[in-house]
Amino acid sequence: MITSDAHDGILNAVGKVFPTVPWQRCQFHFIRNFTDKAPKKYQAGLRAELQELFNCKTMAEARKVRDRIMEDYRDVAESAITCLDEGFESAMTVMLLPASLRRFYRTSNQIERLNKDSDLTYVSRRGVLFPLQTSNHLL
Repeated sequence: MITSDAHDGILNAVGKVFPTVPWQRCQFHFIRNFTDKAPKKYQAGLRAELQELFNCKTMAEARKVRDRIMEDYRDVAESAITCLDEGFESAMTVMLLPASLRRFYRTSNQIERLNKDSDLTYVSRRGVLFPLQTSNHLL
């Protein structure tokens, strides 16, 4: 399983290089994308609702929680609800795995942390992470 955010370039590359490997949309990035589309006064509540959704034990339970969120917020956070509707399946691909493995594939935070701490990257003055020009020689 490959976990990443929903960047078009990443999705295109994954589809070409690993066409049969399931793709998991990073739940951390999904929460951020989702809540950014909602009015500020609803963001904390929606974030908590998504955490509940992502902690469901079964897809049937997750679909019920999704449907409840969509019903409760449809009128006040239409754009966020559209995002949830369109991104739900890709954010829940991890449910294909045994419950004991899901937490390891839910987000891309582990690989981002590894890249941040490695000698293969540097952080600009603005805090943006960039690969070093010499990174390919170190690999």
